[in-house]
Amino acid sequence: MSDAPQQRLLGGTEQCYLLVFGPKSVALVPLPTGEDVYIGLDEAAGYRSGNEPLPGMQLKISNHSEEIRVEPLVTGAELLVNREPLTAARCLMSGDVVALGETNIVLNRDPRRRSHPALLDVQALQRRLQQEIDRSLRYGRPLSILLLKLSDPAQGGKSEVGEAVIGTLRLSDIVAWNGVDEFIVVLPETASEAEIPARRLLAALLKQHVDARVGIAGCPADGMDVDDLITGARNAGLDASLGAVQHLCEAETIRQVDGISVVAMDPKTKGIFSLVGDLAQSDIPVLVCGETGVGKEIVARALHNWSSRESAPLVSINCAAVPESLLQSELFGYERGAFTGADTTKPGLLESAAGGTIFLDEISEATLRTQSEFLRVLETKKFRRLGSLNEREVDIRIVAASNKDLLHEIEKGTFRKDLYYRLAASLIVIPPLRERALDIPSLAWMFLTDACTRSGREPMSFSQQALQLLQMHEWPGNVRELRNVVDNMVAVVHGAVIKAEHLPKNVGLQAVPWMTRRDTEELAVVPTAGEEFRPLSDEIKELERARIVEALTAADGVRARAESLIGMPSRTFVTKLKVYGINKDKGKSSAS
Repeated sequence: MSDAPQQRLLGGTEQCYLLVFGPKSVALVPLPTGEDVYIGLDEAAGYRSGNEPLPGMQLKISNHSEEIRVEPLVTGAELLVNREPLTAARCLMSGDVVALGETNIVLNRDPRRRSHPALLDVQALQRRLQQEIDRSLRYGRPLSILLLKLSDPAQGGKSEVGEAVIGTLRLSDIVAWNGVDEFIVVLPETASEAEIPARRLLAALLKQHVDARVGIAGCPADGMDVDDLITGARNAGLDASLGAVQHLCEAETIRQVDGISVVAMDPKTKGIFSLVGDLAQSDIPVLVCGETGVGKEIVARALHNWSSRESAPLVSINCAAVPESLLQSELFGYERGAFTGADTTKPGLLESAAGGTIFLDEISEATLRTQSEFLRVLETKKFRRLGSLNEREVDIRIVAASNKDLLHEIEKGTFRKDLYYRLAASLIVIPPLRERALDIPSLAWMFLTDACTRSGREPMSFSQQALQLLQMHEWPGNVRELRNVVDNMVAVVHGAVIKAEHLPKNVGLQAVPWMTRRDTEELAVVPTAGEEFRPLSDEIKELERARIVEALTAADGVRARAESLIGMPSRTFVTKLKVYGINKDKGKSSAS
């Protein structure tokens, strides 16, 4: 064996290497990142580095950045790892001993040389990020996500740019290459100071003549889901100018619709209002669908106010609130004597909306006869007042909305297919608030500011735990429910801070699998900055109790299986059940 590998190691350039103790010799075998080493019983060769093994090679050891694996290449060979049989690929730790016949291989990984994090793939980063999110939420620790967006991927290769990025980070940070122009960086224990490493990243790339921008999102303030945080950081970066850093909270889009502020932080919401802006320039009818409370009327207002019809009336009618006997007369008007009580001629809402827009809310509640009249107006721009034989022309735009699945209503025979396809040529579907998680924090703060102004109160704020629970809630009533909850808190909370215990009892319970009612109650007393900390022993007990309950639940109440899942001795497990008052059969607190 030559001295080259030994010289490389002694020069301090390698982090990982193998010590191969053969029957007659000892060798130092470099194990660079991204390379494989094949080892066999051939006395002449002993080992080979490369892409393919030679005949007689018995095992392969691979260095995949953060993970080093050993894999048997033949069956029936006497292979051991730390005196245990090696039958399938497994990870190796520094100091592990692999025995191949009379040859012993020891992995050495110098931790002092590993001063920077490894570059992960996106899947590995997502797993790590989920772990950090869980830790952040459970213990109230800060967490930030940076998304570095390259302006021109051709300016630098993945390896060169990656080295520059990694060189600026801490060992505890997590970084991944995402496609051709993005790096995602996870910064545990980092809040508002995330801008410092972000600017350090940009400065390092600038030295390599690589232009980029950085977006920042934080947990829990900006989101509590892997996809939401990455998307939020990406959106913040896209809104930043070249060479700049932008926080998601600074990049939020607030649009004005008829004097109403509309938050469009989430990409889905931004996409909707971008489409609304395009459709507002035409006169084609629009159908807006979505659950109750998602903001269908706001979209209708935007379609009118952003159009050339802005100066004309916007007339709204709720088809579900007007009786069938009155709906047609309200819409089309009537002539004197058209029916009993019609003492005078009265124009309808269609005429009053001339030159403007009429919004037909809950159109699915209109009868088939009224739907037929709507279709006729859409097709001909003409209508008749009740009791009149003369047709009248009207210049209006029709926007309709429904909280029902109209295709299902068509199958039931309660909605006209021809009317649906006439309206749905321009269809806007508004996702529920639970699917627009990035909007929740900004909406909550906007509603809080608005409620304080209307009630004449000094500005209020949310505690971190309260904001966390708001984001966890499913919001079946959507934006309307969120606004009502915030308005109620402003009315009943006497202090300047809305805390977790002030929120309705149902808020946040369906958030994450490990969170229970007891967790949400205890969450309210987790200290924030400036408050008194709880003893560390109390937090440890809280975690221990939660893990025992989780283990019992996963084991269907079987104590032995639960003990095995968390590696706790049986006697200790029984003692803990009594101490924490846990029902071993159901995995729930006997006091709850």
